[in-house]
Formats: sequence, C-alpha cells, structure tokens
Amino acid sequence: MDRRQIILGSLFYGCKSITGHAADLALVGDVFLEVLASPPGTFPVGQNWLTPGHAFVCISYHLSSGIKEDCFGFYPASSGNEAVIGGDSLNDEFQKNPDRFSNVSWSLKKKLGSTQRQSFFQIVNDANSRTFSLTKYNCGDFVFDAVQAIGWSNVSKGLLPEPYVRDLVVVNTKRYKYLLNGSFHRLERSNANWLQLNENGRVSNTYVDRGHDGTHIMMDDGPRNVVEIRVPIKGGIAKERLYRRGTWHDYQANPLNPEYD
Repeated sequence: MDRRQIILGSLFYGCKSITGHAADLALVGDVFLEVLASPPGTFPVGQNWLTPGHAFVCISYHLSSGIKEDCFGFYPASSGNEAVIGGDSLNDEFQKNPDRFSNVSWSLKKKLGSTQRQSFFQIVNDANSRTFSLTKYNCGDFVFDAVQAIGWSNVSKGLLPEPYVRDLVVVNTKRYKYLLNGSFHRLERSNANWLQLNENGRVSNTYVDRGHDGTHIMMDDGPRNVVEIRVPIKGGIAKERLYRRGTWHDYQANPLNPEYD
C-alpha cells in the first residue's frame, strides 16, 4: 500500500514552561495544537534528498504529571528509489533525521477545545485511508484539512508547505503586545486594520493592514500618509518611518510579542 500511517509517535516530558504565549499560561487539563513547517532544500542536511519542505502537527496534553505530546504528519511510503520523508516514529525522526525538528521555520500553537479535538482526530482517521501524492494530497493538505476542521482562520495553500504555514501564522495573529512605561500596550487586529491601544484599551491610532513581505507585517496610517510600520511576523523590534520615506527607526524600544488566543 502506497501510504504511511500518519502518527509519528509520542513524547512525554516533565512539567516546564513552554514558549508560545497562550501555552505559557497553560493549566492542567489544557490541550494545545501546534502546526509546524520546515523549509524546502536538501534533507538530511548535506545529503542528496531534495524535498519541498514539510508540515506536520503536534498535540500536547498538560497532565498533572507532566506534558505528553503526540505528533502527526502525512508521508509517502518507501518504495524503490522513492525517498522516505520522515521515519516510522518520533524516536526514529530524532535518531535518523534530527535536522527535521531543529529546522522548523514557522509554527503556530493554540489551545484546543474538546469538539475541536474530535474534529482533528477525524481528519487523522480520514488521512490514514488516503494515498500520498505530492500533487494531489501531501503533508500540507493534511495540515490544511486539520486547520479547516478545527475552525482556525485558514488560508489557501500551494505546493510548498512552508509558505502556507507562514501565512497561517499571519492570519491567526490577533495582536502584538509590548511594554511601555511599565504597562502593556498592544496593536490589535480589527478586520483590515490594526488598532494601537494603550494600557486602558483606548485607541490612539488606526493603521491599515498592507499585507506582509514574508518576514514583516506592513501597515500605515492610510490617507494621512505620515507613518509606515513594519512588524516582524514572529515578534521582535518593530520599525517605523515618517512620510513613507527616509530612515527606519524603532517603533518601540521593547519587542512586540504576537498572541494567537
């Protein structure tokens, strides 16, 4: 059969802080889903396997005894000269191709409700009856179906999985928080705009969303034509410039941190 069972394997580790904003405040009983992507290129690094990149999903259970994580991806079977993308289990991935996990370029982690978990595992079951095809149903299609089923904001996808997961991160970013004079301020997404809110939630500026350039979300103040801002998609120091020309300088001294809710 020309397919690979999609469960990669399980990993269990003791309680610790997990980066990912909402996951930082996780309680016992919480469940999170994370979508991850690695870029196209040679894989393993330094060898001759050319891949279009990879996308997969990990689900983590916050238990009283620690955190249990299961990872899922959709892979081709090994037949003839066909390259096997991934191993039979998570343990195999680390032993055979550790670059996969150290080479994640984009990821998105959000909390799951019970109904969303049921919808996700239905997609897992459906994918187990599918045949892998690079052009018809691949790892990115599996992730796309999972995101669609659980009701996250979704985007169209092409052949390469990495740009899809990057765009998924962009559309699911709800706000950027930053510290100013000891209080948290934020840029909050509001339809096609970004609202600059102070610590009391009052709007001080409205910026028009101008899309992204692959690394930064672009915004400006529209017809006022005074300020243009570039915010790193993954968070960090944002830059602004006046009158849309001249030198870029720090929008704020402190980094902006994305939140996905």
